[in-house]
Amino acid sequence: MEIRFLRSGLIIFSLFAISADASSRFSAEMYTSKIMSVMQAVADWQMSQPDDPNVSDTGWINGVFCAGLVELAKILPDSKYMTEMKRTGERNGWKAGPDKYNANDHTIGQMYLELYCIYRDRAMIKPLRKQFDYILENHTPADIKNEEDRWSWCDALFMAPPVWAKMAQITSDKKYLEFMDREFTLTTEKLYDANEHLYFRDDRRKIERTAEVKKVFWSRGNGWVMAGVVKVIKELPPNFHARDRYLRIFKEMAAKLAALQQPDGLWKSSLLDPNGYPSKETSGTALFCYAFAWGINQGILDRTTYLPVVEKSWKGLVECVESNGKLRYVQRSGAAPRKMIDDPNPKYGIRFGIGAFLLAGTEVYKLALINEKKRI
Repeated sequence: MEIRFLRSGLIIFSLFAISADASSRFSAEMYTSKIMSVMQAVADWQMSQPDDPNVSDTGWINGVFCAGLVELAKILPDSKYMTEMKRTGERNGWKAGPDKYNANDHTIGQMYLELYCIYRDRAMIKPLRKQFDYILENHTPADIKNEEDRWSWCDALFMAPPVWAKMAQITSDKKYLEFMDREFTLTTEKLYDANEHLYFRDDRRKIERTAEVKKVFWSRGNGWVMAGVVKVIKELPPNFHARDRYLRIFKEMAAKLAALQQPDGLWKSSLLDPNGYPSKETSGTALFCYAFAWGINQGILDRTTYLPVVEKSWKGLVECVESNGKLRYVQRSGAAPRKMIDDPNPKYGIRFGIGAFLLAGTEVYKLALINEKKRI
């Protein structure tokens, strides 16, 4: 917000109050113009940061950022964001990461396939389809020894299944969808707690307990699952045999997570033990906000029940954005709840947290757009 010099003492006082709270530059009101303002600021801040030499252009960290940025670019098709996505794909030769089987190295494909749907350039999906065909020909479960060659951790359900499901939709070849469903089902059978309606992060976490003797369910891990389920459902044919199962998981998790939302609108790093890790955490919250907003937009979640959840979570997220667009309170890369390290001056930014925020913002934007059209 541009602040002009004003003479009124009352206005000067109010401006001082704004300057004392950096996040007050942005409004959490759910109007498209306000949502777009904070999204662009957050995206621009990340794009202004130097490249992290430890982050691969084809790895999951950049893949999640691109998955969020491409959704913003779809709303602003002639923008610098679309240009950046095309440049990234071209720089990567439209290839996934080097580890053929690892779900993390498939994440970047989310952006490639979205761009293909816009430009219909076969070059954008040819290398990825070739890799997936190789996997289908060589991925015999009994022969896989490395656990990272299977979707053995819940984060993987965001990284890979949406890419496989969308590849099936684009090519009209059900073999990609069948593979996705088989692997997703196996992971769910191992990690989904049918009583708690949450996913363990991996096998190791199933036996862990918090200091309060509660099961350990990681916020961002379950955020990955919720967002991944959303992206899979979006691509499923209406008559797909397992569609109801994905919808059931989504609704069960939504009901559980709504009950675990904290008064500030966020979810703590440890879902069942919020006092164990009391700091704010925005990456898991952003993924939940995205999923809830999408569910309302699609008529899958009851608006009256879940709109307050979205409004509170979006407000909580926006309050964590500084005046320069920097998103704070993103838990660093990990595999479990842990103490927050909120670096006030991160050297490279945290790209996956920004990607999650942009996913949330674009879906909240669509929700606001629907409301604004109703008022016309």
